[in-house]
Amino acid sequence: MGTFQAISDNIFCFLEGIIILLLFLLVNNKKDFIKNNKIKTVVFIILYTLFSNWATTYIPGGLHSVCITVFVIIVLSFVTQSNVYVSAISVAIIFITMLLVEISVLMAEMIFFRIDLNMITSDPTLKLYHSAIIKILQMGAAILLFRTNISIFKLNIFKKENSLLSFAILQIFMMGTFILSLNYVVSHQTNIVLYNILLFAIYILFIFLGFLDYRERERILKLKHKFEAQEEYVENMETVMNILRREKHDFANHLNTIFAMSMLGKPDTTDKIQMYIKKLTDNLTSSYQFFDTGNDFVDGLLAVKSNFAFEHDIHLEVDIEEPFGSVLVNDSDLTSIMGNIIDNAFEAIMEQGDKEGKVVSICTFLEDKDYYLSISDNGPMIPRENMDKIFENGFSTKTIGAKEHGFGLYIVKQLVKKNHGEITVKSSQQETEFLIKFRARGCKDDEQSSSSHYQGHTQGKAQSHGLAN
Repeated sequence: MGTFQAISDNIFCFLEGIIILLLFLLVNNKKDFIKNNKIKTVVFIILYTLFSNWATTYIPGGLHSVCITVFVIIVLSFVTQSNVYVSAISVAIIFITMLLVEISVLMAEMIFFRIDLNMITSDPTLKLYHSAIIKILQMGAAILLFRTNISIFKLNIFKKENSLLSFAILQIFMMGTFILSLNYVVSHQTNIVLYNILLFAIYILFIFLGFLDYRERERILKLKHKFEAQEEYVENMETVMNILRREKHDFANHLNTIFAMSMLGKPDTTDKIQMYIKKLTDNLTSSYQFFDTGNDFVDGLLAVKSNFAFEHDIHLEVDIEEPFGSVLVNDSDLTSIMGNIIDNAFEAIMEQGDKEGKVVSICTFLEDKDYYLSISDNGPMIPRENMDKIFENGFSTKTIGAKEHGFGLYIVKQLVKKNHGEITVKSSQQETEFLIKFRARGCKDDEQSSSSHYQGHTQGKAQSHGLAN
């Protein structure tokens, strides 16, 4: 009878785990959870079965109910990524509902069968039938409610998900529970072998839950990076739209000027209008440019930077020998890397005031199946004593607003390292170059560029802009 009783207790715990999960998802309006998280669903039910059986056996009477309740609150909060406060409220509602069912069954048995609570607790067979009736009714009600299209409860408070907090609380709770149970086992000389088996099983499932949470965090982090890239792209496009609006307003003034000149009817009016339009066309071509780099986010970034360069009399040269579609870098990280280095180049050049021939150059190429991104400028030389410090967190040569500087290149270094790349810097009186090497997505041998080709390319570019000696 003892073995049969143990088996029936495990079955009831298993069914109870299913009931609690169904009602929890119903209360929190997360009915799609089981369909989208089958592994987590199975893990929770098994973990609840083991822990409930273990806590009932190895934790003092009365305390085991409290431990099971707290365990359910924390684990459901962690598994379903619900706020721990919402989880506590939901579990309270669920347990009250289940208790009402048990009381209703007990009342019915007392009225129709003249059975009281003492008879049930003293007779194992009667207790088994009583528990089976309760679980069948609870399971039927949970499935019926879960399959309906209505939500019994909708908790709109505490919407923020916080599985990290839940996992930390779960660790603390499990440690305290194990210490409590260990003292009970030692003092009551209970079955140590069974205790260790159940403890080991719970430990393995606990590790598995942590692994599932790690994978979920990785997925969320990737989505966050995509969102950040999209957000930055939208911001760049808004800047471009503002530029276009400004140009539209300016062109209205230019058209009025041309119309007034034509109305004057002077002998040289046609020549003056032609020169005026030519100058407008040249300015329009130089003020903002659109590039096809193979990456929409970089295109938006460079469109904004080209306008900034025009406004500050800087020539922005872009030479994309190999499109960015060939590089294995996160879009958000790539735009952050390029944005920080380009801004750093602009700042360095503008420190020279009204110097003629200010140039920032960007080029990409493949070499030995690696993808290279070069960003250079003809600003002041970086002192040799600072070459090893420029990538340090907070390092800046600026005295004004120093607290707001010194983070750009540090961020660049971290993002390059994160994407398995390398960054080097060379600086002379003629040119400062940041050269970044990334892994290529895949290239053909005949598309590879040699080192001599790259050096010749950059030297020729420097000479064309007066950078070389």
